[in-house]
Formats: sequence, C-alpha cells, structure tokens
Amino acid sequence: NSMLLQLSIYDMLGKKIWASQKNLGHGKNLIPIDLHQQVTGMYLLECTFTNLSSGEQNKAYSKLHLIY
Repeated sequence: NSMLLQLSIYDMLGKKIWASQKNLGHGKNLIPIDLHQQVTGMYLLECTFTNLSSGEQNKAYSKLHLIY
C-alpha cells in the first residue's frame, strides 16, 4: 500500500512553523527537519498518514522539546 505522510510542527500558540509531505516507501524513510531558526521551547509534531489506495487517514501527535 502506498502511504503519504504529512508532517506539521506547531509552536505553543498554535502557529504552524514547519510542514512537509512525503510518499513513504518500503523500509526506512528519513525526513530531515530543520528547526535551527526556532527558539528553545516546546513544540507539537502532527503526523498524518494517508493510505493512497483507500483514502483512510490516521493522525499521531508528539511533543518536541527543542534545546540549544
């Protein structure tokens, strides 16, 4: 099954500060995330997985603690 991954990162005020999407292949998929211009703090990572065959979507969330 082909999968599309959409990644979004939000600051604690709910502003989207970064986004990307990628078609996932079999095995390991690496997606670089450049946050060097962001300040130290907490952020929210939203991952949306879409099955391109069925259109079914699943979402997952994680907190990111950015420290310099």
